[in-house]
Amino acid sequence: MEDGLEKLYTDSGIVKEGHFKLNSGMHSGVYVDKNAITLDPLLYSLTVTLLIDIVDTWMMIDGNDADIITGPPTAGSHIASAIAAGCTTPLGFIYPEKRIGGEFYFRPTFQDILHGKKIIIVEDIATTGNSIRKLIQLLEKYGARTYGVFGIWNRGSFFEDGHFLVSKSIPKWFSEDCPLCSSGVPLTSMK
Repeated sequence: MEDGLEKLYTDSGIVKEGHFKLNSGMHSGVYVDKNAITLDPLLYSLTVTLLIDIVDTWMMIDGNDADIITGPPTAGSHIASAIAAGCTTPLGFIYPEKRIGGEFYFRPTFQDILHGKKIIIVEDIATTGNSIRKLIQLLEKYGARTYGVFGIWNRGSFFEDGHFLVSKSIPKWFSEDCPLCSSGVPLTSMK
């Protein structure tokens, strides 16, 4: 399935080639455009349906249980909301917000219910894993435990026990080490 989905994303223009400055600040010759997924209703529906199937299977067959689903602001939490609505197993949905400067936080209403809860995190595209790690730390601060990490594409070599539709490492570099910069390939910022 993974190869077929990667091909579908590539054929649909979701996977782009060039020279990109990623949101993390790193450079890459490949960009996975999560926004293009959500703008294509059929592709978004397929992506969410596949994620729902993976979460449901993980919860029912593997005997895992979770109480709440969430994701990093903003795209991860939007996908988590769609998954919560479609899962066979009932899951509460909460969403973190992001302050100017990048700090994640939960409103007091959500902070109060997190203690002792088992959480599923959903991310769109995991590049460095920083958003997921920040969210795990925030959840732990309020006494919640992360039970599973799910997402569309893991483009790094982390969260090996995560559940992603596509897990394919895509080279990325700091600007000073970027071979595309050294070759003079024009840079496109994806911020």
